[in-house]
Amino acid sequence: MGDMILLSLEQYAVEFQQWDSQEELDDFLESHQERIVLGESSEYPNRFYSIRVYTSYATHVSSEKENEEIWVVGIISNQNSSTPSVLSLPERNELLIGFNDEVVNVSLVNKNNPYRISLGGLPFNAFFYVSSMETILIFYELGVIAIKPDGHEIWQYSNDIVTKSIVDGELLSLEFLDSMPVTINIKDGKLVNR
Repeated sequence: MGDMILLSLEQYAVEFQQWDSQEELDDFLESHQERIVLGESSEYPNRFYSIRVYTSYATHVSSEKENEEIWVVGIISNQNSSTPSVLSLPERNELLIGFNDEVVNVSLVNKNNPYRISLGGLPFNAFFYVSSMETILIFYELGVIAIKPDGHEIWQYSNDIVTKSIVDGELLSLEFLDSMPVTINIKDGKLVNR
């Protein structure tokens, strides 16, 4: 069992943990009645994580209570994937979790996952939230998808293996392994001549 990291959100406390084996993760998950498991169909599982959701930081501190409201999310990650990333959407009481080749929204209130975004078998890389436009950029191996917090896709751009990305105001610049760099207007996904 790895170290734990605690994140305090407005109404919740969220604890992240890495596990040494799937057996350890499974034992942890089975000890909780309410749980969501992500990545169960991973082809080459070799990294295992959990997210424990407490109804408040006070609940976390007094975690010896038997009647506390705690539920968990398990994440099974492929060996070729980057470390899962979590983007907090506190105004919606949701988390976006990027791992393997997908992004999953998890509602902290309803304890479910309202939407999933498939990356077409390509590895997830990172999130970037552009708060001024209420837009989430989802970076994956060959490009980027722009969505609204409710999961509505605004635009998508793919080309070649992304080696560098820079957000500068309303513009996103991408560099690729074997293609010319591009600059994209984040609002509408249109290419910008520079």
